[in-house]
Amino acid sequence: MEIVTFATTKGGVGKTTLTFNFASYLAHQGKKVLLMDLDQQNSLSRTYDQTDQIGTVEQIFNVYETDRQPVVPVNVRKNIDLIVGATNLDKIQSRLVPEANKNVILLFWLKQHVKDIVEKYDYLIIDCHNDLGIATANAIAVSDVVFCPVTPAKYSVESMADFETRFEVCKNETINYDTGKTIVKAKLYYIANRISHINNSIDKNFIKAVDNDTEHKWIAKIPERILLRRTNEDGVSISDMQDIAQLSLDKLTSDQKSNLKWMENRKYYKSQNPEKYNEFNILFDKIAKFA
Repeated sequence: MEIVTFATTKGGVGKTTLTFNFASYLAHQGKKVLLMDLDQQNSLSRTYDQTDQIGTVEQIFNVYETDRQPVVPVNVRKNIDLIVGATNLDKIQSRLVPEANKNVILLFWLKQHVKDIVEKYDYLIIDCHNDLGIATANAIAVSDVVFCPVTPAKYSVESMADFETRFEVCKNETINYDTGKTIVKAKLYYIANRISHINNSIDKNFIKAVDNDTEHKWIAKIPERILLRRTNEDGVSISDMQDIAQLSLDKLTSDQKSNLKWMENRKYYKSQNPEKYNEFNILFDKIAKFA
């Protein structure tokens, strides 16, 4: 199982939107995907309309609870299961601060669930809060790669230095006590996100800086598109939008036909140039090569 984490220290950079759509892209390629919502805002879970607090990530991190309930992945789409986020994750993390092994709780949990988790899925994709707190440190500790989205906004670009510093601190703190070496093996990649198609100096300078940056590993440039912004609002990924757009009227169910909102959305998806969908398929395929 490949483990991918989307993380940043700056909010509003499209991290959850990328997580949601990247998972859907992989699922459409026939991959079995497990999503884990470690964002305290539970944005990914709410995108899938999953708010039930039974069997959430709380059961992984609430190590003080002697009678913990099992984690229950919820099937949310074909080939996609989700471990729902916990609304009290911030409180749980605050209790873990003095713990010596606080950064490897998720690692221990995965080792205990090889058959039902590790061997069941092709990918574990983790959406984190915009910090490098205990939950995010746990995600990094088990990850093969970490994707950090960055937008052309000033504070988003400036947050890269902060993220890298905290990433290194996380590596230095998360060690094998027998060898004294870090257990973090994750490679860090950056994704240039929400790049406007309008010819403005901010975005042009940002792209120029990305192209000339030899210090950081940039793997993709994601354009700003209304289609992508709608994925969270509609709860429908780019890949699913494409599927819906290609459905002929005779293939629709009676429930779909009677759902005015669904039919309105379908009309919008069908009106889009197919090249817009292909554009994102190419981009997510490019990102997948690093996962």
